[in-house]
Amino acid sequence: MTIRNPLTVQANLTVFALASALISISSLFAPMTFAAESQADGAANTTLASETDPESVINDGSSLIKAMHAKYIDTWYKAFTMTQRIDFYRDGEVAKSEVWDEWIQSPGQIRVDKRDVSPSNTTLVTEGQLHVFHDGVQVHKAPMIHPLLLLGFDVYVQSPEESLLQLKSLKFDTTLFCESEWNGEAVYIIGSDDPELQSKNQAWIAKDTLLFVRMITPTQNGGVSETLFNAYKPLGEGWIATEVIFKRNGQITALEEYLEYEIQDDGIDAAIFDATNLKTDL
Repeated sequence: MTIRNPLTVQANLTVFALASALISISSLFAPMTFAAESQADGAANTTLASETDPESVINDGSSLIKAMHAKYIDTWYKAFTMTQRIDFYRDGEVAKSEVWDEWIQSPGQIRVDKRDVSPSNTTLVTEGQLHVFHDGVQVHKAPMIHPLLLLGFDVYVQSPEESLLQLKSLKFDTTLFCESEWNGEAVYIIGSDDPELQSKNQAWIAKDTLLFVRMITPTQNGGVSETLFNAYKPLGEGWIATEVIFKRNGQITALEEYLEYEIQDDGIDAAIFDATNLKTDL
């Protein structure tokens, strides 16, 4: 989850990981409006969520979002904490690595604290706003709906109507829809009626599990940013992508690996997301 801006490391990697990473896409989207490894990879791949209801009809973005919500609303977690490592790439090689601590409360809240950096760096997304703090002092604030938080987590716990409104605000055309394959698996695509077209914002959803796996966004200079949610593993009765890759024009700009993650059954203290009185003794 990220908070430096991997979609724009793309311009300023100092702002995402769910935040990267999750908050990583702030430069593209902000102006518009993150421990437990419970099963081995092989087991996770073979048992990863049951197939969708064969009687449900998914033929556009709206019906897909509704199906994603219906499939997991009774089982998906709403709050978890996580530690992740993020590697930033330059010219195909790791240029820098950081460790981030994250708190995620769905819908719509994420906090990322970077370890061992000076000045200290905290990024919050809460109540539709992005806040960045250095040494406890706010240095940036902007409207933001976090697209990765929405597609990877919130869509399963908030109303489909709210998710569709947020997608629209992020310029995903939910009336455009098609099917394709990704890594040998069938997928639905929201935002395009042609899987080869990369000039529109797109969300790719695994057809069997209804889990988010890929996002494509065109950049202002004619390039393409891409985010991949990989290596899904069980988390409670839901799932978590334990690897997130950010690319620009086909080249990796950042890679996140979730090292530890744990559901918070009682939720997360609201004070952790309070941008008016930043809590620092965590």
